[in-house]
Amino acid sequence: MPRMDTEEQVALDCKETDWLLVAAKGTWIYPILVVAAATGLRRGELLALEWTDIDLDCRNMTVSKSLEQSKAGLRVKGTKTRKTREIKLPTTAVEALQAHRLEQVARYQQIAGVFEPQGNLVFGDDLGQYRSPSSVSTAATRMLKKAGFKNVSLHNLRHSFGSQLLSAGVSLPAVSSRLGHANTNVTAAVYSHALKQDEVQAADVWEAAMTRARLESSKETKN
Repeated sequence: MPRMDTEEQVALDCKETDWLLVAAKGTWIYPILVVAAATGLRRGELLALEWTDIDLDCRNMTVSKSLEQSKAGLRVKGTKTRKTREIKLPTTAVEALQAHRLEQVARYQQIAGVFEPQGNLVFGDDLGQYRSPSSVSTAATRMLKKAGFKNVSLHNLRHSFGSQLLSAGVSLPAVSSRLGHANTNVTAAVYSHALKQDEVQAADVWEAAMTRARLESSKETKN
């Protein structure tokens, strides 16, 4: 088995993520960044998404494939764990996708008759073709630098997503499921820094609960 990379990655907090999205608003990469930040999808999973994978009315997304860039070119394969997962989309992502869909339809109508877009890609290029993963990563890094974040990449949005959820109290199994990890052990290893913070919070929550209990017992004794 390959050695797991234990080097701690940079994770943006919610305010920093919002700052990035504000800076990216109006650019072609904005909807990609929104969905990446709101779902924690891997780069290849984002770029392989089709509109048939998304039900905006029910806020559901199905992740079943990934776009891979190799020396031989681009190819679609299964997810990293070879498993399909269902994700519930937050409102921010739904609204960004709705606006993106309208812009995409209008753009394709302009080239209708001259060029017919292939497939039904959510994040296809202006001609409806797969975007090169490396070009998307480059654009994301450029936007992150513009927003003031150095040494941060598209992948860090996935890491930020997991950290933000765990810090907000979402259970480890739920976060692991949304990220598409093979098991919770992988999630725990990658996000050990967030779990350590939760340990402090857990201790404080217990202490606060016990303090309330003592106060209530004291009042009952006096009465």
